[in-house]
Amino acid sequence: MSLYEVLFCNGQGADRFTDNIEDMIGYKPWPLIKYCWLYFTPGLCLATFLFSLIRYQPLKYNNVYEYPPWGIAVGWVLALASMICIPSYIIFSFLRTKGSFKERICQLTAPSEDLPQPKKHLIGSSQWECSEVGSQRPIKEVLGKTGKETNF
Repeated sequence: MSLYEVLFCNGQGADRFTDNIEDMIGYKPWPLIKYCWLYFTPGLCLATFLFSLIRYQPLKYNNVYEYPPWGIAVGWVLALASMICIPSYIIFSFLRTKGSFKERICQLTAPSEDLPQPKKHLIGSSQWECSEVGSQRPIKEVLGKTGKETNF
């Protein structure tokens, strides 16, 4: 699950994520938190995952009884049953969306137009330039609501 959270933060953009947190709690988080989201957390998650792969040992009960392979397989199926939902839905949405690969990515990663943004963001200035082929969509500024104007 931590992998999904890290991908969300890096995919959405740390500045926008920080702005969303500011909108929720009313003040800007400490700048160190942003760098933890970007570098420390992914590094720690990767190190933990690699350590668990390198030091893997079969599960034992009371350090005596070693579970059979089918029991370990059932445990993995139960663990993956909840985690596979997110990538499955991403693949399903990607296959259902029409357009080229680039257009699909742009459609699926763009924020909803009715989503209030706490800060001024530029639309169309992303890494993927999500405009239609052959048309030049002008970059426009979107002014979001401030914390006092947000009504939820």
